[in-house]
Amino acid sequence: MTAVNALKPCFCHIVMPRFPQFFCAGSAIYPRGGVFILAGEGLRRFFGRRNPVELLRSQKCFTPRPEQALQHGEFLTMIKTWLKSPQGIAAVARLASMVLGMLLKTIRWTTIDKGGLELVQSGEAVIFVNWHCRLLSIPAMIGHRYPAAYIISPSRDGQLISGTVAPLGVGTIWGSRSSKAISGYREMRRRLNAGLHVGITPDGPRGPARMAAAGAIMLAKSSGAALVPVSWSTSRIKRLNSWDRLAVPKAFSRGVQYYGAPIRIPRDADDAAVEAARLALEDAINHVSAEADAIFGHAPDHAASRYGEGKEKR
Repeated sequence: MTAVNALKPCFCHIVMPRFPQFFCAGSAIYPRGGVFILAGEGLRRFFGRRNPVELLRSQKCFTPRPEQALQHGEFLTMIKTWLKSPQGIAAVARLASMVLGMLLKTIRWTTIDKGGLELVQSGEAVIFVNWHCRLLSIPAMIGHRYPAAYIISPSRDGQLISGTVAPLGVGTIWGSRSSKAISGYREMRRRLNAGLHVGITPDGPRGPARMAAAGAIMLAKSSGAALVPVSWSTSRIKRLNSWDRLAVPKAFSRGVQYYGAPIRIPRDADDAAVEAARLALEDAINHVSAEADAIFGHAPDHAASRYGEGKEKR
């Protein structure tokens, strides 16, 4: 207890002046927790002219006045509000990025290429396509080796995803079916024309899961770039109860990165050819995912029992 009491003044002097609101709340919730604080102007007055050595000897700290303390419900509301703010989303995304990066490094990856990776390594700009449920290990497949920018919805979920994958080498193009669609399409065209890779999840951001929209086909048709279906699987994997049954690789497992055969869409393709190409793209992504899963004995994504449900439009 002597050591704890001796550290209280330093804790108050260094940490609490930066976060007075949180420690007021903590004192209200845990009044006997050993954290005593002085809030607001009183905090600055008391510590502003004191030497840390003198504080260590005197061991003087104070509790806030009752009107300065937050109630338990107010504290939780404050935390929830902060988590929805740009600063909160950025903080959570940074932490998630660190965890995901360490997780992916523990997996022993092997690569299977059916022509897509060879095309990428030749220097040609391509359009990576994968299902939304296979997003988490895309940084390990592409990341800093083959930098690509994925089109991501500008929602809070999209901002969280963008902040998580950005430090791992995956860029962001803002856009979705309902928001910034035109600007997102133009930015992808600009990147492809500049020789840079882009990526699309044809069933995102709201589903239906594993059913491709025509956006990737239209982009490939107008730009002349090839579509490269990609997927991955690991020996130990967890499926979340989300609309897309998000696949989460487990640490220290064996993994496979699967690059499918490139798909090219003629510039003069009519509506019937575009629809046929859309169905062919669905089959191609399902095929690479099923092949990767089969290596470890997992059921394929596109089995009827594994389909997710599309999110309701907000």
